[in-house]
Amino acid sequence: MDETRLATASLAFLIAPWRSIDRPADDDRPTRASSGGGNTGGHVLSQEARMSSALAEALAKLVPLHDHMCPRQVLGVRMGLYAGELLGLDLPRSDKRLFVFVETDGCFADSISAATGCWLGHRTLRLIDHGKTAATFVDARAGRAVRVWP
Repeated sequence: MDETRLATASLAFLIAPWRSIDRPADDDRPTRASSGGGNTGGHVLSQEARMSSALAEALAKLVPLHDHMCPRQVLGVRMGLYAGELLGLDLPRSDKRLFVFVETDGCFADSISAATGCWLGHRTLRLIDHGKTAATFVDARAGRAVRVWP
């Protein structure tokens, strides 16, 4: 895939509609919900949201890692899922077929991990801190790689 087409493709996933997370009316910060079925740790996904199940599952994995939901978390999950689509891989991965090089730390890197299954501790995620919101996804078996940025 040439770089121009990839750049255009990398922006397409940001345009897809999604709704923000519902927040309690009396507070700006989400509260922890009581233990019950379907609890996502205090973040309640809107019934009207048009998120894919993979997106919702990856965002739910972030709840124990962060006490908030920020734009970089959503962006990182969407970028990770998009890279999996470009590479033709089912995500998240539990093997060492996919390697990811993230170019910034924090919420963005955690969301890439939640979406792809690649973690620093598994040695399938590398942090190369250039301060850019971008990541390179490498399919080791197929010998293909794609860099995704907003």
